[in-house]
Order: sequence, then structure tokens, then C-alpha cells
Amino acid sequence: SGAVGEVADSSGNRQAGVRVGSAASSATGYVCRGLDVPANTTSTSSAVDTLLDIDAAIGSSGSLGLWVRSNVVWTSANAAMLLDATTSSTRPFFLMRNGGGALRFMITDSLGATLTATSGAQTFAAGTWVYVTATWRLASGSNQSTLRIYVNGALAASTPGTTNGILHSSIGTLFVGDNRGSGSATPNSANGQLDELRVYNYE
Repeated sequence: SGAVGEVADSSGNRQAGVRVGSAASSATGYVCRGLDVPANTTSTSSAVDTLLDIDAAIGSSGSLGLWVRSNVVWTSANAAMLLDATTSSTRPFFLMRNGGGALRFMITDSLGATLTATSGAQTFAAGTWVYVTATWRLASGSNQSTLRIYVNGALAASTPGTTNGILHSSIGTLFVGDNRGSGSATPNSANGQLDELRVYNYE
């Protein structure tokens, strides 16, 4: 629509988002323009709100992928939130880099059961473009649900678990580059550039 703060959807699917806080457009994205997220260690976000409600619009199976270029080495002691749809600390949905470099992806089903996948430590240098993907497939039954993390196309973590097959309805719209609020797993932003977010309703 061209509104102030709008972040256009280049896929043609008309899923525009909005800028939040100090997030800014960068001329040095991976493909063209990207998202520049400054270092931020508070629950006040600097991000893009995709306005995409994960549980309602995507559902029990999905994939999230994006290019990430951190301003610090991945093994930094400071965690970094990459994607977050958490509205309550007891019902998380996020993808983050832990302090030390491991990626962690966590989701919650409609009964409050959580499932977490954690990769090994990633050792990329600051300023390196890295493609990160997180996928989920929820199905009712013992160990019928699976979370996966890929780094540059290679499987970095795969975790089976037990859920009821339905994402929790309190999961909110997806924020890119920072925490969604005070209930998030870390107040730390991505502190870097992000580009070419892709969201699919299949694993």
C-alpha cells in the first residue's frame, strides 16, 4: 500500500509486514535490500512484524528460512533472536542463536507441551551470510512430531517428540530479527542483517 513503515512482500503473495522500533532497510542485503537490526538487549523490539499469525495461517506443518549475517562471531556469548512468535514465556515459538553458537528452535502445542531442536555450535565469522531453515511437522501420538534445523542446506538438528498435533492458539504473528515481547527466550536482537525470509505451510 506504500504506508509508512510497510515492508513489502516481493513474493507476490501480498503478505506485507511492518517495521518495528529501530529496524531499518539495508542496501547490502543478500539479494537486494535487506533488513538491518541493531544490537538491542531489551524487550522493546527492533524487528519486522510479518503480520503472519503462525498457528492460524501456517498450522501444524511449516518451514521458515532466511539469510542471516551476524555482526558478531556466532560463538559470541550473547544469544540472538532470529524469529519469534512467542506471546507468553510458557508457550514459546522461536528460532534463536544461543550464546556459544548453537541454533535453538522451540514450539508449543495446544495443550502446552513444548518441543525443542538444538544444533551443535556454529562457528561462522562475523559478516558471513548463512542460510538458516527451521521446519516442523506436528502429529498426534508418541514421537510422531519432528523439528528440524538446517544450516546452508545441511541438516544440523532433528528432534522427534510427542505433541497433540496442533500449535497453541496463543502463538502470535512472526517477528523477524528480535524478540516479540517480554515473554521471549532472550531480549537480545539478531544484531545483524537478514534477508529473503520464506514461510511455507509444509515441512
